[in-house]
Amino acid sequence: MMRTLRTMRVMKLMKRLGAVAMAVGVASSMSYGQALPAGVAAPLPSWSPNLPSFAGTLHYSLSAFETVQEGFYGGSGSSWYTSTGFSGNVGYSSTSERFPFSMLYAGGVYFPDSSSPGQQGATTFQDIVLSQTILAGRWMLNVSDSLSYLPESPTTGLSGVAGVGDIGSFPVSGPSIGPAGGVLTNTGSRIGNSLSGGASRQLTGATSLSANGSWGVLHFLDDNGGIDSTQVSGEVGVNHRLDARDSVGANGVYSSYTYGGVLGDFHSYGVNATFQRSLSRSLSASVSAGPAWIAGSTLQSSVIFSGTANLTYTRKYGNFALGYNHGVNAGSGVQPGAVSDNIYLSASHSFTQEWLGSASTGYSHTDGLQLIQAVNYPTGSISTFFGGLQVTRMLSRRFSAYASYTAQQQSFSQSLAGQNAFNGVGQTFGIGISYTPQSTQLGQF
Repeated sequence: MMRTLRTMRVMKLMKRLGAVAMAVGVASSMSYGQALPAGVAAPLPSWSPNLPSFAGTLHYSLSAFETVQEGFYGGSGSSWYTSTGFSGNVGYSSTSERFPFSMLYAGGVYFPDSSSPGQQGATTFQDIVLSQTILAGRWMLNVSDSLSYLPESPTTGLSGVAGVGDIGSFPVSGPSIGPAGGVLTNTGSRIGNSLSGGASRQLTGATSLSANGSWGVLHFLDDNGGIDSTQVSGEVGVNHRLDARDSVGANGVYSSYTYGGVLGDFHSYGVNATFQRSLSRSLSASVSAGPAWIAGSTLQSSVIFSGTANLTYTRKYGNFALGYNHGVNAGSGVQPGAVSDNIYLSASHSFTQEWLGSASTGYSHTDGLQLIQAVNYPTGSISTFFGGLQVTRMLSRRFSAYASYTAQQQSFSQSLAGQNAFNGVGQTFGIGISYTPQSTQLGQF
């Protein structure tokens, strides 16, 4: 009986965290390009926190890892470099029904091989997401902030750092989403921050209005690390539930992108129609599409077709997500504005109580926006691929071991040869041991 009650509490918590993940995913997508419709997100977490409640639930994991990298630090060469480090994940969710609050954190420190070019001493990485929701009658208000400090472009896992053991720990779609991601650059510290807020009003049992706004910034700390950018976006939409499984909607989106100096700025206007369908209790799909108008002080005006499509599958012992988006973005620190096609796939499955497999992969094709005048930052085409696999083995109730492999490949046109963009193939092997004090199934933190 106690186990049943505990399971019910876990499921309620997962629903709240899943809702937060969806809200953060939508906000991140708004900061990157055209906004996604409400509810478009990667699958719910595969972990189920199970700690005593004290006005909320806290769950965490600690890991020690060793990584071996090849092909980084300038994008070419066959030298191998090792790193040793420690990482941790922390999640908190309040028990309040009217004022739910959630926090997710991933961070750590690693010590690169002294022979690695440009590497001196310890290197840290941090990623934190905070979300506060207020439910009042027919109103729902939400504010969230996602802040990251990374030594390189994010790829797979909760932290975005390869080899630290968090592939499959939380539904993230890799570098194609968020102000700190996009085109892969050579190693260089960067700060990405996305602050968003929104409100929705239930007009009837089936119809609601919503308004959202976001502010995002990408700032490189190293000299010649990349192009700093700031983005402000706003969206107004209406949603209507047709039946228990189907919903439709429409929204208008405005975004502005600012670089300063000779790069100037540009803005885009978009109108999207959305459709969502629950194919089963475990499988759901959504699409969003519409035109977007792009104009700016240094750009040629143009019209593009913007769209997203997502398919998610969630079960107790596994999840799967497939997504595609096409739209305008800030250029990922490499170009002053771009249009990208992004495809991502993530999956996690518990084969037995002792073995868990996880995978995450994505592909992007990016074209720089056409400039009216020549500036110091040329534009061109970039093709990017990344992928990661991880196998986790339970050692005891509190300890597990993992092995992972991550690869990335990127190529670009000759016009971008002078930019800080990764060029070539890189790969990372990682092994480690994780401590998860109160986990009840493999893959939790």
